[in-house]
Amino acid sequence: MIFKSTYLLLFVLLFYSTPFYACDVCGGGGSGAFLGIVPQFEKNVFGLRYQYQKFTHPQTQFNLNNGSRVNNDYFHRSEMWFRTYPHKRIQLMGFVPYAVHLREESEGSSTVQASGDMRLMANYMFVNTGDSIKVKWKNTLMGGLTVSLPTGRYRTRDYNRRLLSPQFQPGTGAFGYTANLIYTTRIKKWGLNVDAFFSINSTNESQYRFGNQLRSSLLLFRTLNIKDYNFMLSAGGVLEHAQRDIEYNTTIEHTGGTYALAHFGIDAYLGKLMLNTFIQNPLSRNLPYSQPAMDVRLGFGAGWIF
Repeated sequence: MIFKSTYLLLFVLLFYSTPFYACDVCGGGGSGAFLGIVPQFEKNVFGLRYQYQKFTHPQTQFNLNNGSRVNNDYFHRSEMWFRTYPHKRIQLMGFVPYAVHLREESEGSSTVQASGDMRLMANYMFVNTGDSIKVKWKNTLMGGLTVSLPTGRYRTRDYNRRLLSPQFQPGTGAFGYTANLIYTTRIKKWGLNVDAFFSINSTNESQYRFGNQLRSSLLLFRTLNIKDYNFMLSAGGVLEHAQRDIEYNTTIEHTGGTYALAHFGIDAYLGKLMLNTFIQNPLSRNLPYSQPAMDVRLGFGAGWIF
C-alpha cells in the first residue's frame, strides 16, 4: 500500500473525511481533535483551543444537493479542555467543543453553530522517568481510554431545510470509545513523541454508524530557552485512516479513506501560560473518487498551568 512507506518516513492524531445522503457525499465534520505534545506532566492545565479545516468537493454527480453543486466545507472548532491528576499515575482530561460549520454551494450556503460531542479521557502512567536525575534518556508511557458522549447536535438542516449529512453535523448522536497509547522520550533538548488512537463508534438512533478510525503520529521536537521563557518546536507527520460508514447495516460505498499529513508546530511557555499553534498539510491521500479532500488544518491554543 502506498501509505506504508509514507508512514515509516513520517509520523498522529485526529480526523478523516467521509460522505452521505442529503448530498450523497459530504465533507468530514470532526469529533476528534489533535492533542500534539502536552508536556509539564503531573501539572494541572485548563485551556482553550481552536481548529480550522477546509474541504474541497470534486465535481461528480454525487456532490450535489438537489441540483445545487457542493463546493467547499469549512469547519471551525473551539474547545474548552482541562487536565488533572487525582493520583500521580492517573491523568484525567475533558473536552467541551463548540462548532461552526459553513458549506458553500452553487445556489446557496448553510451555516451550523452548535455544541459538539463532549469527551472524557483517562490515562494511566506506566512509565515516568521525566524527573529522574539517574537516567540520561527521559521516558514516559501512558495508555488509556476515551468516551465520547452524544451531547452534540446531529440532525441540523441546510438553507432549504434538508437534513445535512452526518459528517457535516457538530455531533454524532452516538457514544464512541477510543483506546490510546502515548510515548515520549527525550535527551537534553531533543525528544520524540509517538501516539496511536483507535476509535470504535456506536450506532445512533438514525441507524448510522461512523467507521472505526486509526489516528497515529510521530513528532520530533526540540526545546529552546530564551531568558525566562521556554519554547518547543515540533515537526513530523500524521497518519489517519477511517473505515467505511454503515447505515441500516449496509456499508456506504463513498466513505472512509486514508491521509498522511506533514506537521509543524510551535509551543511557548511563559511562566504558567502555555501557547501553541500548528499547521498540518496533506502529503498524500487515498479516498473514494467522490470524497471531498482536506486542504489544510490549522490550530491555536492557550492554557493555564497550575
